[in-house]
Amino acid sequence: MYPQKSNAGWYPDPSGASQSRYFDGHQWTQHIQQHQLPPFSS
Repeated sequence: MYPQKSNAGWYPDPSGASQSRYFDGHQWTQHIQQHQLPPFSS
């Protein structure tokens, strides 16, 4: 499964895990990160 965009970047992990996985523009990498909450603004 590839993102509709072929741009490199962080996308929801296609394995369904609640994390993001880095897509290098050609393939998924082993780099993952936990989903980040948007900054709180008052």
